Amino acid sequence: MKTTTFFLFLVSATIGFGQNYLEGTYDSQEEVFTQSNGTKINNFRHGLSPYSGYVEGDYLYGVIDTTGRIVVEPQYYEIEGFGGGLSRVTQKAEPWEITYGFIDTSGKEILPPIYTDADDWFYRSMRFADLLVVGIDGKYGVFDYSGKKLTPLKYQSIWDFHHGYARVYLNGKSGFIDKEGNEVISCIYEEAKDFSGDKVLVKKNGKYGWINAEGKTVIPFEYESASN
Repeated sequence: MKTTTFFLFLVSATIGFGQNYLEGTYDSQEEVFTQSNGTKINNFRHGLSPYSGYVEGDYLYGVIDTTGRIVVEPQYYEIEGFGGGLSRVTQKAEPWEITYGFIDTSGKEILPPIYTDADDWFYRSMRFADLLVVGIDGKYGVFDYSGKKLTPLKYQSIWDFHHGYARVYLNGKSGFIDKEGNEVISCIYEEAKDFSGDKVLVKKNGKYGWINAEGKTVIPFEYESASN
């Protein structure tokens, strides 16, 4: 078993350079960092892992790398494993309320933890075109991985992308956005399926028909029922 030993470096808070380290050893085969007190840290993804620290009477989470370098000081209620260069973090807003945000691998907050809901992004990001879906009080919007807002927080729900477009709901009606956040089809339809190729099945005024990505009718609205 190959291990590497790292030592604890203490840097005064008054010094403007340097990094703090956890003392311990990293097993590269098992991908486990064992602290000098025996505590194991084993949730490494892409060379980074959450770890817990005792701060002002509570255990909070930060991030270390495989050398034990503290990338993020303990400050979050929870930190998920990294994927796609980001990690979802949480804070406790109230005793029973959690708010969500995102950090990157440098520890920078891409989105601050102020959102009352956040997409189950680690699994969804693999199919959601590297976008983040977050919401406050039931209103959702889309951001890119740099933190740029692509849509306002206004939609009741935002679904996965299919053929370049995602279903969105606003005031009980369906529409579609593209990967840049543009509402390419207004939310005017009573129902909508996902895009299939270059067209999509929608319902308007009680009848089903098909439209294209420009919102133009390609099969008339004259069907009582229909399926993709």
